[in-house]
Amino acid sequence: MKILVSGATGFIGRELIRELVRLRHNVIILSRKAHIEFGIENVFVQSVWWDGIKIDHTKFNTNNIDVIINLSGESIASKRWSKKQKIKIIDSRVKSTKALIDFISKLENKPKLLINASAIGYYGNANDKLIFENFPKGKGFLPDVCEQWENEAKKALKYNVQVAICRFGLVLGENGGVIRKIYPIFKNYFGAVIGSGKQTISWIHLEDLIRAIIFIIDNNISNIINFVSPEPINAEIFYKTFANSLKRPCFFKIPSFVIKLLFGQMSQTLLEGQKVFPKVLLDNNFDFKYKNINSAFSEISKNIH
Repeated sequence: MKILVSGATGFIGRELIRELVRLRHNVIILSRKAHIEFGIENVFVQSVWWDGIKIDHTKFNTNNIDVIINLSGESIASKRWSKKQKIKIIDSRVKSTKALIDFISKLENKPKLLINASAIGYYGNANDKLIFENFPKGKGFLPDVCEQWENEAKKALKYNVQVAICRFGLVLGENGGVIRKIYPIFKNYFGAVIGSGKQTISWIHLEDLIRAIIFIIDNNISNIINFVSPEPINAEIFYKTFANSLKRPCFFKIPSFVIKLLFGQMSQTLLEGQKVFPKVLLDNNFDFKYKNINSAFSEISKNIH
């Protein structure tokens, strides 16, 4: 297949590109970087510069694109949520998606599928309820961001392009994301449970996330899809299991008020819980390689350094 990917240089995107190439797909990358190194030898992956706002049709062959995958977006956990940062978080998602919809509208041959990233942040704080894909939108900044992002992506439907909205949980992998941030702390014997530890963490191993994206392409699955493992976990068990996988202790707790002082409103991503279930993936017989947190952390601890 011919697959166009935006947001390809991030934690998820880089691994996705490697897998698409391994499967011998023809990949076109939209990137703000002039040169991208994926560690892939003897394989041509076309990289096209863009500014996240407008796509230059003259820079590459736009004929017969089968699938578009949109992973673009400023990290929600990189900085405190100042007014300026909130605007950046929203615009990096909505404007890039708007550009892709405009691009689709001008294509003579439309892609069959748009895969658009989103997040389980859509559901807001709902720690005590089991969340399926039809669960209503929550209240707050993150649910509002997800709603705007998803609504923009759904505009592809009017061009008879199927849309898969992928609501990602906490993505675990040794080369980025939350694991790369907390690993040095735990490795140096300062591991701790964040907040009360009672909040529920809905997570997915990066390898399963990539496999699930390929799965929905191969099986023509669209609509809303929760990208989480089938076994959400209590936060205290999450952090202590990670510590145990590294053969390190985890005796302490960082009180919620300290997290709020350090991170401001962004602290809600660490302190609030969601018990999300991947009903659509399981109903379509997707087989998770890492169903439980022990298997995920066991694999990560072998490879992290």
